[in-house]
Amino acid sequence: MDTSHFIRLAWQNWATSVTATSQQSGMPSSNLLNNQPFLVWRSTSASNQTLTGNFDYLRPVSYLCLYNHNLSFVAQVRLQLYAEDAQTTLLYDNQWDATSPTYNFGEHFGLYFGGFSSEGFMTRYSIYFFESIPAKSFKVTLSGTTGSYYQAGILRIGSYWQPEASNISFGYTLKREDESRQTALESGGIYTEKKPSWRSMGVKFDYLSESDELNLLDLKYINGKSIPLLVSIYPTAAQTLRRHHTMFALLSEWSELSKNDVCLRSCSFTLREVI
Repeated sequence: MDTSHFIRLAWQNWATSVTATSQQSGMPSSNLLNNQPFLVWRSTSASNQTLTGNFDYLRPVSYLCLYNHNLSFVAQVRLQLYAEDAQTTLLYDNQWDATSPTYNFGEHFGLYFGGFSSEGFMTRYSIYFFESIPAKSFKVTLSGTTGSYYQAGILRIGSYWQPEASNISFGYTLKREDESRQTALESGGIYTEKKPSWRSMGVKFDYLSESDELNLLDLKYINGKSIPLLVSIYPTAAQTLRRHHTMFALLSEWSELSKNDVCLRSCSFTLREVI
């Protein structure tokens, strides 16, 4: 079955702590567990860096996300999962993987789809999905930076959710929001006050199972409107399609889950991109 069009949502972050090979003063590795992308960890050199962390107990792990990083286009990331905090029993090793996607967030050959900041479209992110593996700790090794140091704003490692069925009624609306203001001038011209822009996505499900319902309720009541989540509409598709339909976002609107006569659930919500 082709699952490239399935939506994947990831909101759990199992990491309870993270340490780095090095860190600059005022930019500790603990910033990686903060939900604000601008609070970054930064290394003291361009040498390969290792991020090591633990989970509170054995957790199912199926994705890794690094957000707002400065890895180069040819950089590689290695993820290793272990059965215990001491990291003696290796459970998973991706044996180095390229940064994915390979362009800046929302950028593709000069076309922009979100992620605007005062410095331009500069937020890079890398996402790795894989089969779920129970693990107690992790190690992420970074190789290849664009500068004299490594930097990242958010590290997420946990378990993603995907609907149990293909959900043929699943639909979404992706659009770009812009708060720029225009004022008519006496001369007849128009003055535009440029403001940040971002993407928003409306998502609708009509055929959800009981398990799907529990997962979405977990998203609503644990994350709410204050903790960002990762959403990918084409998680296994080619780079361009996947990149254009992936966001780090907050819930902005939510319809309550409803159930029909044959016990199938429906739900819709709106996501706003975090920039």
